[in-house]
Amino acid sequence: MSQVKIYANEQTITQYRELLSHAIHQALIEELKYPVEKRFQRFISLKLGNFIYPSDRSQHYIIIELSMFAGRSAATKKQLIQTLFRNIQEQCRISPQDIEITIFETPKENWGIRGKNADELLLNYQVNI
Repeated sequence: MSQVKIYANEQTITQYRELLSHAIHQALIEELKYPVEKRFQRFISLKLGNFIYPSDRSQHYIIIELSMFAGRSAATKKQLIQTLFRNIQEQCRISPQDIEITIFETPKENWGIRGKNADELLLNYQVNI
């Protein structure tokens, strides 16, 4: 499971929300082999004064944070990051220069989902890929 947070200025989220949602989810399906219905995303729009970034980024600068179960290989995570860069550039025309991605991994026992600890759930996808 991945919980995805997308931070950007209000205008960028308004303009690209649907395209970003699709590009990000497509990467998770492709690289993590997620079921299509497992889309968990939060778009956090920030007013210009509350989103400060370097001058070498454009007004479409975005930060993507993925919180997910621990267990994927380094190669899988690197491929996921590259696929996110590619999908967002191709589908949204946002330059990789304007995209930052962070993956936060935690053990399944640190998650509570649908009334259970996640390490007790039967998942319909693999984590150790």
